[in-house]
Amino acid sequence: MLQWLGKEPEIMSFEYKLTLNDIEKRTLLEWGDDIFASEQFNLIWRPKDLHLVMYQQDMPVSKCGLLRQTIRVGSHDLEVAGIGGVVTAPECQNQGFATQLIDEALRFVETEWLLSVSALFCRNELVPFYQQLGWKGAEREVMIVQPHGSVRAPMNFLVYEVAPGSWPGGAVELGCLPW
Repeated sequence: MLQWLGKEPEIMSFEYKLTLNDIEKRTLLEWGDDIFASEQFNLIWRPKDLHLVMYQQDMPVSKCGLLRQTIRVGSHDLEVAGIGGVVTAPECQNQGFATQLIDEALRFVETEWLLSVSALFCRNELVPFYQQLGWKGAEREVMIVQPHGSVRAPMNFLVYEVAPGSWPGGAVELGCLPW
């Protein structure tokens, strides 16, 4: 159990890192079986290029992974920021940490990577959470790569546009493993 619960948040901070340390892994990823509820999809996932970790009083409370990928949308090639592996420590859930984490990730994507579209995969029960943050469904077929070839994505593919019209629309071909 994390020590700071029940106290007012004092210091919130974010750190971008290439790998997670042992404390971050234990706190954020090793608290249960199938914490992303993704085993049901039987997919191979792409590793993230960068991890964004949110801390409260120097303890990790939430994290997501980020990557850059050029995908095919309709007849357009589009470089997007992929966001995945969003998770909050169980003791810290339902306190707004994931919302703050996603806001920071989108700020980074826009100001540091200079990308106008972010994309993520999520289960049905998470769609309302992301929609309230401004994410929209791709509304067309999304093809992903798996070891046995290209397959239709078995989960929701949501996009976030920095500016209206950044997402060209159309069928999506990832050209890589899902993230």
